[in-house]
Amino acid sequence: MSKGQMDARSRDLILAAEISGLLHDLGKLRPEFASEKMGEVNYRDRATELGFSDAHGAILEDPRIYPPAGQEPWLALLKQHDGWAQALCIPEEWSKPNTPTPQARGLGDPLRQHHANNKFPTDQLSLFGLLYMYGADTRDSALDKGSGGTLHGDQRVTHGFIADSFGNEREPYSPETLGKQWPEAQQIIEATLLKDDAECDLPKARQQFLDGIKDIFLYVLGETRRPTNDVTLWHHAYSTASLFKAAVAECVWRRDFACRQQDDGHFDEKRMGRVRFRLLGIRWDWAALSSGALQPVVLTALAESRQQAMKQLRQRLEVDYPIGNLVYQDDNGAVFVVGGFYQG
Repeated sequence: MSKGQMDARSRDLILAAEISGLLHDLGKLRPEFASEKMGEVNYRDRATELGFSDAHGAILEDPRIYPPAGQEPWLALLKQHDGWAQALCIPEEWSKPNTPTPQARGLGDPLRQHHANNKFPTDQLSLFGLLYMYGADTRDSALDKGSGGTLHGDQRVTHGFIADSFGNEREPYSPETLGKQWPEAQQIIEATLLKDDAECDLPKARQQFLDGIKDIFLYVLGETRRPTNDVTLWHHAYSTASLFKAAVAECVWRRDFACRQQDDGHFDEKRMGRVRFRLLGIRWDWAALSSGALQPVVLTALAESRQQAMKQLRQRLEVDYPIGNLVYQDDNGAVFVVGGFYQG
């Protein structure tokens, strides 16, 4: 990649990492997840024996707690997929010589590793899975869980709900509601990410996946406990995937993943604080721009131009030359989360 330019391989590496981050909590779509978190069952001991701190992190494994063995064969393609593994392959010159290969086996590494415990097979730990866990998921989850200030907010299966921003009931939440969401998510994933050669056109696959999965994730909880049961799976998945995308993009633009690695080639956990982020604001004065628009047709035209500008801005910074994702917008512009480029 020449200075100031983004080649297709580098772009695809960043976009594939983002997609894998979006899938990391796919297990929260399973009815069994709601049953456990709402007090009907307890899978903790069984999950621990399998190498996970939570059962929804083990949905790609064999054996696993759920889905039942022999069902959902498409999950094996998330765990291991040659095409997606190739898209997530880091050029040798960007990493340490003894970097374990592959850096990812497919789109499922963040899913498998973000709840891995000390019984998880060390030979299956990947650089991308660890970078996701320490650089993105741990930070976003800490914000969700720490913001509520309570350790005893478990919802009950008889009356669980997704809250709005004011804590009021917005949508019901139960194992039954998740039973409807899982097959819809499966259909979207198979049609957009697991169809033949989907990884060969990453911008298209990414957009189709986002368009299909957002409405499903918005009706599933990312955090089930009150008072943070307003955090949907979309909020959590998009947030962590955006952080992961920004962290990977920084290494790609640097052409250096070695700065994130130990001597053995794995992610350097002791220096996880060096994975930092910035907010990039691109702002304008909408009041000044629209002050002379005395006719409704002029104001409407200006508003349409603003929407087009925002769309093109996102295309440039999220897809064409990906550095991060949009996290806030209003009449006066946009804010993107991007890599911190920490020096120290």
